Amino acid sequence: MSDTVYRRRFSAGRLLFNEGQAADAAYIIEAGAVEIFVEFAGERTRLAVLGPGEIFGEMALVDDSPRSAAALVLEDCEAIVVERGQIKRELERATPLMQILLRTLIHRLRVATSSLPAAAAPISADEAAKVIARIKGEHEVRRAIDGGELVPYLQPIVRLDDGITVGFEALVRWRHPSQGLLGPEALLGSAERAGLLEVLDLMVLREAARMLSAANRRLALAGRRPVFLSANFGAVHFADERLADVIAEILGEAGLPPERLKVEITETTLIVNRDARKALDRIKGLGCAISLDDFGTGYSGLSYLSQFPIDYLKIDKSFVCAMLSERKTGEIIRSVVQLAGQIEIDTIAEGVETQAQADFLREAGCIYGQGFLYGNAQPAEEACASLFDRS
Repeated sequence: MSDTVYRRRFSAGRLLFNEGQAADAAYIIEAGAVEIFVEFAGERTRLAVLGPGEIFGEMALVDDSPRSAAALVLEDCEAIVVERGQIKRELERATPLMQILLRTLIHRLRVATSSLPAAAAPISADEAAKVIARIKGEHEVRRAIDGGELVPYLQPIVRLDDGITVGFEALVRWRHPSQGLLGPEALLGSAERAGLLEVLDLMVLREAARMLSAANRRLALAGRRPVFLSANFGAVHFADERLADVIAEILGEAGLPPERLKVEITETTLIVNRDARKALDRIKGLGCAISLDDFGTGYSGLSYLSQFPIDYLKIDKSFVCAMLSERKTGEIIRSVVQLAGQIEIDTIAEGVETQAQADFLREAGCIYGQGFLYGNAQPAEEACASLFDRS
């Protein structure tokens, strides 16, 4: 039987394995006792006596080395046998950092206790460098959050029929002390691994909401319509039952009415979070709108339009980029826009870079556009100030 977990009984006095032997299994004791020992220069040294609930023999499976000690059954023993394949599969699921930490720990333990010659270093210089870089990256993200290095940027969302800015998408940029201004690609992976993605998203929302609220007050004084804020929420947020309450608190502190916020989610979020519908209903209950981001790049997107309380659909920029050169892509966009309109969902096209693209989308019935044609992402202060520029 290979790569499995099963039980075996061993009689007292049986030598299960000897120091220096190749390893094929580890053991979890359910009854009885086992002595772990080493022999050197004819002298025997007991390292431990193990009983029910304890595991032994696992080290050699973790680092693919010979046994560093011998195991002798002291009392009739019943044990769960865990074969090599099971251990390997569990290790492969661990992060690279945990794998290297475990291998390093075992290597040091072998050097300290085994009479066998010391094995080579458990990790290569390249492996160590990659792990160190990863840890450093996560540390830098923590420092960036605590030190105010992460700043909200806003990209305008306009009405395609007249080009007027009606809202902004909140993005994040990193003012790195030595590398200058960095985009989200330098930040989000490390933030997720460090468990800081939720903190990051809420921090961006808080700052962007505060600034946009102030801009809307100025617009009201000028007799102009307020603009909305569109903010991204990753899948991690929907594991928190307090999400709607946290959003309400942030908006209240900023003075931004809930109807001025659009919560952006992706299809992946809806798939990996079974409770997403409950969270979205609570967010809708606040008065916020829900926008389905990157539409067309995920799974069975059309089904989500009926299953979830979606108000806006964002057509992914990959479709916008190809729609003029690929007839099928253009027809897909026309169909999606028409379908969305029939079920009272407004469409926003991402990645609009040329006037020809804007014209096509407007003629197809798309309501809003976002992209370089209308402006790059700017620091939130500058983006809000642009609302009052008159050309």
